[in-house]
Amino acid sequence: MNWPPLFLSISNFAVCLSIHCAHRTPFARFGGPKRVDGWLAARRRSSSAEVRQFARYPRSGAIASRKGVRVRMPVLILGTITALAVSMSATAEPISAHLVLTIEGGVAESEVTPLFGPLHAGDTLNAVVTFDPGQADLSTDQFNGTFESVSGSIGEIQLTHGEMATGTGPFPDSSNFFSGNVGGEPPGSGRVWFNFIWDRRAAFGDALPQSAREIVGYGPGRFSFDVVGENDASALSGTVQAVAQTPEPSSLLLLATGAALIARRCRERV
Repeated sequence: MNWPPLFLSISNFAVCLSIHCAHRTPFARFGGPKRVDGWLAARRRSSSAEVRQFARYPRSGAIASRKGVRVRMPVLILGTITALAVSMSATAEPISAHLVLTIEGGVAESEVTPLFGPLHAGDTLNAVVTFDPGQADLSTDQFNGTFESVSGSIGEIQLTHGEMATGTGPFPDSSNFFSGNVGGEPPGSGRVWFNFIWDRRAAFGDALPQSAREIVGYGPGRFSFDVVGENDASALSGTVQAVAQTPEPSSLLLLATGAALIARRCRERV
């Protein structure tokens, strides 16, 4: 699944909060269960009922072990619920598919060079397509989908608007595809359009892709790049392939930090 940076940040915060709060239980403050009784005895202003309540606390509100830190169950439950809630809400976030475009012959150099620099057959460009996978289908056709909210980029050119289409059919030879065209108006040039299409299995129906990983699984597709008003032919064309992004190291770093803190606590108490 393609987790958005906002989700990663919030879930990482939830994990850190759980670890931080776990270290601030009465056990961490008072040096473990053996010192709790002494602390209670020294607390002369406490009523006997309050003392009994604190004495019962280690057995009813914590996970105890012979060695290591004691962690309150409510803290763990709260952290887990928070992370799950955020991950569920993250499914409605827009997804971004990172694409590698491999250029074939027929480059319109007069149109392409001012935008991307010199390009030749075999060169590559990077592109991104971003859209909300849960947006409404504007088509009433049960075998075709129409969607009008998509943006992205190609090279350094920002693409701000466009539409996408999906198709399927009831017959074995029906065309099953996901396609789109995204446009922009870079400075010093006319309007440009980035067009893409992938064939895919009929099982996807006419729904939009639900993750960047799904688009990666489509394999190679086709793309074209047009500069409006310059030439009837496409300025660029070739193959398009979605690529998986390397997971952000922030989650692993935070978990490793939390594990190191717990290990240090364990050594201090042995």
